[in-house]
Amino acid sequence: SEPLTPIVPTATPPTTIDIPSRPVEPASPLKPGSTGANLSRAIVFDIFAGVRGASVSLQGLPVEIVYTVVAEIDLFANWVAMHHFRGHIVWDVRDIDRDMVDNLLSFYEDIEFILVVGGFPCKDTSLLKSGRRNLAGEQSSLFTEILRVLDIIDHCSLLPVKFVVENTQMDDQAMFDISHHLRCIPTLIDGSAVSHCSRPRLFWSNFVISGGSGMS
Repeated sequence: SEPLTPIVPTATPPTTIDIPSRPVEPASPLKPGSTGANLSRAIVFDIFAGVRGASVSLQGLPVEIVYTVVAEIDLFANWVAMHHFRGHIVWDVRDIDRDMVDNLLSFYEDIEFILVVGGFPCKDTSLLKSGRRNLAGEQSSLFTEILRVLDIIDHCSLLPVKFVVENTQMDDQAMFDISHHLRCIPTLIDGSAVSHCSRPRLFWSNFVISGGSGMS
């Protein structure tokens, strides 16, 4: 497939903007469906993207991905992914700022929603780690970057924002803290339903995750 060529919007955003936050919307289904002319147009922020598992998953949804912002610091993962997916790579998630988001949203029109996907590092939350510090750990504390990006988007756009946040099974308190910040409870999904590997993971989302085996 065509190699990735980062495309940076050229529109110049205002120095400051003052857009009120949207009210919290009730969860609504986002499910696979028919393809064709009735595709929802979306911008995706793929945070801690790895080799772009989220991009593969989105291929099965009735969604037209107009533009993708990828935050991934691993050189090898980016090298592999850039041969299969297009998008703009931001090496460090902390480089996503309000000017970048406002610039991007002003450049693209007819967008119906924004999707933020992020599987933040689990090194400090994993039950396999002795002496784990959970969200206070150096790696897993990057969860706060997902909250920061969501807050930036919330202040830059009145579009609906959907999110999926993923991590491993963890201590109850860490799970409660994440649920408190995201204002939703996680769904446990085991990868054994679609592979030969048992890989139970927690998924927080503000839309309904429905159907499929391996879910609880």
